[in-house]
Amino acid sequence: MDIFKKIDFLSLSLGFCIGILPWSERWNTIAIIYLALYLIYKVFLLKTKIKFKIWEFIAASALFWISLLWLQSTDDFIMGWKYMERISSALVFPLLFSWTLTRFTFRLQLVLLIFLASCILRYFFLLSQIIDWELVYILDYWKEVLIQFNQISLNEALHPSYFSLYLGFCVLISYFFLSKALNFKYRFVWLTLLVFFFLTVISLGAKMPLIACVLSLMIGMLFKIYRMKSGRQKYLIVAFASILAVIVFVIKAPNGIQQDMYNYYSFYKGEDLHKSFDYEKYGTNYSLETWSRTNRIFIWKSSVQLVKKNFLAGVGTGDMRNELNKQYLEDGQVYLANKNTNTHNQFLDFLVKFGLIGFLLIVISFWFYLYSAWTGNNTLYFMFLVFLLMCMLTENILNRQLGISFFFFFNSLFLFSKKGNRLV
Repeated sequence: MDIFKKIDFLSLSLGFCIGILPWSERWNTIAIIYLALYLIYKVFLLKTKIKFKIWEFIAASALFWISLLWLQSTDDFIMGWKYMERISSALVFPLLFSWTLTRFTFRLQLVLLIFLASCILRYFFLLSQIIDWELVYILDYWKEVLIQFNQISLNEALHPSYFSLYLGFCVLISYFFLSKALNFKYRFVWLTLLVFFFLTVISLGAKMPLIACVLSLMIGMLFKIYRMKSGRQKYLIVAFASILAVIVFVIKAPNGIQQDMYNYYSFYKGEDLHKSFDYEKYGTNYSLETWSRTNRIFIWKSSVQLVKKNFLAGVGTGDMRNELNKQYLEDGQVYLANKNTNTHNQFLDFLVKFGLIGFLLIVISFWFYLYSAWTGNNTLYFMFLVFLLMCMLTENILNRQLGISFFFFFNSLFLFSKKGNRLV
């Protein structure tokens, strides 16, 4: 029994809940239910006094209440309730964590380490799906692996944009532990992990998570430099050299990021698109025709037109897909309508669904998160928010469980953790 007393079940439960997300949305749902039952047990059976912060809870769960309110103006109730089911994490995590994490002590470091370990294992599992172990000693073979790996997660349950989101946050976690390391051994370990996770983000070919990751790192470095009393020049040189090395790697190594950036450049110049790499040689396909028809420029143009038509109050929680498909057809984008293409921009998604009124309410809630991170001197939380907000520019992060559970778990974890649990 003494062994069980020493086990930190709360930290392990929190870590398991978020650590299972890169592997399975269904198991993540089960993990959330288990975590809820465990926290309820700790509160009621152990007779823990509840200290409920109502305003913090309302801000943390704002998206849920806004979605519920705008459900009243929805014609397609089936789609509306499906979205409410997905967005339920925006209520569950703030409710659970506002009850408990302000009272209980847990090891945030352990939760973050479990998430890092899960992402590492998931990455190598994906990689193992395409590696021919008999060819691993041939240097040119790894170019083929890299290009194929840009595409592999498209065929898996885990969307590459969301996995890049997880891996990008792992970069930020690694940097934060690096900045706190007290000796050379730990600094070396965390620097190695930071470089590793950075390469994993590049290998998946997701552009915005990479850009957001770099800018979030720069913010973290500025925090560090601002607090330093000496050695600022050396720190700046290291930071600049690291960013330059990443840029050179992206330019020199074949990857989906380079291909898509060239596509955008050619598109804006009015030039014909062509493949930067011989994809057929590497045994994979890259459809330039599909890319040109699903280019975000056309998606955003139609989304903006729909915003103008429903500027003040939006189309409602459940009518987003139907109304956007009508707009695609009106704009001559039949392919996008047939694919039920979303806005690929979380801010446009909010504007279409909730109009200016709902959008401003969401902006206020995010301002509260940023203000809490800044005034609480919580660097990792602030970096996390900047990173997510940037990724929302090109993806509807808060439309799928992969993004909803990820954001509201960590946002609530940082927001409601008492000072003894925080990493600053």
